[in-house]
Amino acid sequence: MTEVERDYEAEASEQGWNKDFDGPNKTDAKTFVERGEQIAGILKSKNTKLEDRLHRLEQSNKQFGEYHKKTLESQVRKTAETIKE
Repeated sequence: MTEVERDYEAEASEQGWNKDFDGPNKTDAKTFVERGEQIAGILKSKNTKLEDRLHRLEQSNKQFGEYHKKTLESQVRKTAETIKE
């Protein structure tokens, strides 16, 4: 679909644009749609970075949990051996 065929008013209206709005931030339909697409791209990029960070934190948390479990098991064994003596 070319830019000429694109119905910006319909798209903008679906996204919440109000053609009767007359405030200081009034914008035309095309600008409204284009800004929305730009913001969506930025948000997608940030979301991807946050998902990657979350994955790394989850892996780190899992590794810490495994380390803690091994340390605790070792301490329990040492304590049990001390009690037996």
